[in-house]
Amino acid sequence: GQHEFFDIDKPWDLYELNLHVLKQTFAGISGNTLSPDSCIDPTAVIEGKLIMGNHTKIGRNVIIRGNVILDDYSIIDNGSILLGDTYVGKNSRITDYAQVFENTIIGNDCILGHCVEFLGGLIMDKVYLYHHGELYGIFGNNVDVGAGTNTGTLRFDDQLTTQKVNGRRQQPKDCFNMVCIGDYTRLGVSVTLQPGMKVGANCAIGAGIVISKDIPHNTRLLLKQEYITTPWGPDRYGW
Repeated sequence: GQHEFFDIDKPWDLYELNLHVLKQTFAGISGNTLSPDSCIDPTAVIEGKLIMGNHTKIGRNVIIRGNVILDDYSIIDNGSILLGDTYVGKNSRITDYAQVFENTIIGNDCILGHCVEFLGGLIMDKVYLYHHGELYGIFGNNVDVGAGTNTGTLRFDDQLTTQKVNGRRQQPKDCFNMVCIGDYTRLGVSVTLQPGMKVGANCAIGAGIVISKDIPHNTRLLLKQEYITTPWGPDRYGW
């Protein structure tokens, strides 16, 4: 028989492969498949087909507008919104008004928490997006993202971002503005990544940094600040 092959030598190839499998999987779904111990709260709004594994839960005020595969022991709860086809791996949680856009693949043991907005992409295993932030891209295994971290999705000139891979400039077909974060990397609070930036594996990015160039593997990046200190007291308010 015929088989499909994918050439995986660029970061975004991982997402395109997973997305291809996701679309093929949903194309073969004709109805809901719920395990006997899965549960859906009556306040949830479901507009799509569901495959729910063992001990899964869709909780209060959840909105789902698309097809969803929810693997064993995973939870979508408390007002979270899924806006299109999504796969959620085992033992993962999407809670507290998190919003996930279409064509998203989420791995095992992940957390998308309070008001996280994930605009699409690939999240591998044990990725923690606990609260706040707008994110779009590919996040490797064991990535921890600090509160208020944001990824740019549109350049001021509205042009596509040219990526550099192994010293060669590449133009992705579809996911040109995705960021890529390598395995075991931690991002501090309020980090900003410009469109198309890549951070390598085993990195630590300090709080408040704006990343506008690719960061190599095994790098710690800290922000150097200069303070201006002057006397101050309640008398300055006229009390």
